Amino acid sequence: MPHRLTRQPHLLAFILLLAASVSGCDSPTDPRDSNLIAFGTVSTGHLAAGEEKRFEVDANAGQAFAVYVEVASGSVRLALRDSTQEISHLDVYPGPTTQVNGLAVTSGTRARYTIVLSAPEPTDFTLRPTLIDMAPEHVRQLITLGAVISGERIDHPYDQDEFLVDIPAAQEAELYLSSDVGEYFYVTVVRVGTTASAFDDFIRPPVGWADLQLGASGRIALDAGRYAVRISGKAGSAFSLQLRTVNPKPERAAELLTVGDTVAESIDYVGDYDDFVLRGTPGADYEVFVSAGGTAPHQAQVLLLGLAEGAGPFASAEPGGALLDSPTGRFAMPSTGQVTVRVRDWWDKAGGLYLGPYRLVAVAIDRRPEGRDDVIAPSRNVIASALEIYGDIDVFRFTLNAPTRLALRCAPTAEGGCSVYSAAVYRDDTPTAPVNLDLGLPLAAGSYSLRVESGRGLQSSPMYRGPYQLVLAPVDTVPEDVAPTLSIGTTVSESVSWPWDIDTFTLDVTVADTLIVRLDSTSLAGSLFRTVVTDMISGRQLGTDGSYGAANRRIDPVPGRYAVSVRAFTTDWQPDAARTYRLGVQRASAIPEGRGAAVAVGDTVRSNFDYEGDIDDYVLTGAPWEVVDFTLIPEHASTHAGLEVVAVTAIEPASGTTLGVTSSFGYYSLTGMPVEIPAGGTLRLRVCNFSNCSVEHYTGPYTVSVNHVNGPPESRPAAFAVGDTVTESLESGMDVDEFTFDGTAGQVVDLVGLQAPTTPGGSTGAIVEVIDQTTNDRIGQLSLRAANVGTMNAALSGLGLPHTGRYLVRIRSEPTATFEYPAGPYRFLITPH
Repeated sequence: MPHRLTRQPHLLAFILLLAASVSGCDSPTDPRDSNLIAFGTVSTGHLAAGEEKRFEVDANAGQAFAVYVEVASGSVRLALRDSTQEISHLDVYPGPTTQVNGLAVTSGTRARYTIVLSAPEPTDFTLRPTLIDMAPEHVRQLITLGAVISGERIDHPYDQDEFLVDIPAAQEAELYLSSDVGEYFYVTVVRVGTTASAFDDFIRPPVGWADLQLGASGRIALDAGRYAVRISGKAGSAFSLQLRTVNPKPERAAELLTVGDTVAESIDYVGDYDDFVLRGTPGADYEVFVSAGGTAPHQAQVLLLGLAEGAGPFASAEPGGALLDSPTGRFAMPSTGQVTVRVRDWWDKAGGLYLGPYRLVAVAIDRRPEGRDDVIAPSRNVIASALEIYGDIDVFRFTLNAPTRLALRCAPTAEGGCSVYSAAVYRDDTPTAPVNLDLGLPLAAGSYSLRVESGRGLQSSPMYRGPYQLVLAPVDTVPEDVAPTLSIGTTVSESVSWPWDIDTFTLDVTVADTLIVRLDSTSLAGSLFRTVVTDMISGRQLGTDGSYGAANRRIDPVPGRYAVSVRAFTTDWQPDAARTYRLGVQRASAIPEGRGAAVAVGDTVRSNFDYEGDIDDYVLTGAPWEVVDFTLIPEHASTHAGLEVVAVTAIEPASGTTLGVTSSFGYYSLTGMPVEIPAGGTLRLRVCNFSNCSVEHYTGPYTVSVNHVNGPPESRPAAFAVGDTVTESLESGMDVDEFTFDGTAGQVVDLVGLQAPTTPGGSTGAIVEVIDQTTNDRIGQLSLRAANVGTMNAALSGLGLPHTGRYLVRIRSEPTATFEYPAGPYRFLITPH
């Protein structure tokens, strides 16, 4: 943003040039010199094209002067020089004399200055060297506080009027300015003998001699002493001014603000404010309200001086509002026992008549509930009362004789939900930190308070006034209708009470097991049911659920005793409401639900994750060494917004070794890495959420397709003869290439890995397998990893062919230790031994 001076070029030029102190060492010559002119004289003349004329003036030390030139047509360059250099120059054009048409300087010593005029074209000129007299030309220079000074004007562009005023004691003052023109005036207020300004800014009063207060400076802090008030502006503009004291004391009301009394006062002039003293008990709660009368732009504001939170403003009221509608918010009386309540208008500068009447009242906050006793006992009984004013607070007290869990609920209000006010429980020994009841932990025995409040302090939002209803209920952890024990294979029915009930059962597990904890409800509307299973010895939590429907989950306990807790709660306002549920523990089974476990190559398997942590095991049957992969198809749009969370793990049945994992976590189907069916012709497939079959929150349908992988090479025929060198490439980590060659029974060959083209040092990580197609037996396998090529591991020597017939050579990617599947070129050779 441009500096404020740059917005007024003539004032900027004046300030800069007037402040320049020029040191001159010239000795004035005889005053009879023909080109020497005096200040206040007018010289006229003519300049021919390209002609230059010089004039001289003598100035005393500290004397400020301006040189003005007027031209009838064309332009004239005005330059001002001392004995050593040009100080400044200006091109002057025809125009009104109110515009800046000259140069100004303050002489540092007694010196002679040269005025140089020149013109590119013939023109007539008028030259006016003028002393700049800081004293007002038309009124007295010494003014008094509060007096309105009229009749002064800015006589020429570089004119400046300096008024002197004596300030008897430190105070605040407001400077008002009025004028016949709607132009900016530049005003400085500086203590005589110093350089630091108490005020230094532009003021723009409205045009047409408007109310003086419409040209207000804003409050100015002044110490005792004599001050200079300097005013400059557009040439020819007349102005009036007033410097008045701002009295911080109320004009009509008492300075002491009595609690409960309504005060009627007024901001009497622009910049006025009223300071009241409010006394009270240290630590007690108070609040101040304000309302405004009159008309806009009047707006009454309240500041509180002497608080650790700062001064504010904390309340603001426009004309027309009720007194109790504009609160500061609640505050505690400081240890001094008093605060200063300052009422001001929201603005104290030019722009409007920011003044008018207001009303003010201070209120002591009574923490006792209205219309009822403040001692309560936690129960499901409704607590009803009202917050009578903004900032009000009601405190109820209760005692817990034993550790107790509590639930706090509130009824909706006419203004909206319970969030329009605050309700919280506090321990008496930690009264500033509310207790977190949502954790469901028991509160220790002791003394407590329930605090209901409209906002939580100064300028708090939102604020509420009006009736409220609450319930502070104990939370029981013992089942009401059945014994607190569970056994595997049984289901119990129980009830829960609003607003929060916990039923805890014990479950004994004798051997390591995989179990399903099933929870459903016959009446769930508005309630959240949650199960938590905890090892009662170690405290380790096996699992926790939260759901607005049935919550069912797999757990994998070791022998021991466990606590199974059902926690049902709602934030709805439903006093005396009850809910029922069924809880059971069953052994988990990996048998797929709704279909058999047998799967063949080409099948599409559709089933469900019926509970959190569900596992389905399938048995895939196919040809030994047949290569298959799996496609996972998203079907969770109804339960997970289209998100698919499925993993298929291929396991070798005999050893339990994982051969490959295909997983999907996204919105699209995914085809995973190919795996081989082992020699036995079967492969175990485990389907769960993630590869480690952890217990997750994803349930619902899934679809898995089992695909045969047919691997013809991309760039050459599949058939080759013994002795041929085969070069190809795996296009991706999922690519499989299959070649064939013919052999005879008893023939012995070598399988050799060679360096592949564009792969220095060897071949892309790949596995070469040789399979007898007569029996589907794998008779040889070789790794073509780049690190092995050129070593003994790069060849499989003395490979005997058991049958006469066709043999299959399969190339597939060899996974790294981190299950990455590389792709790229490879080369191998099968040659007679």
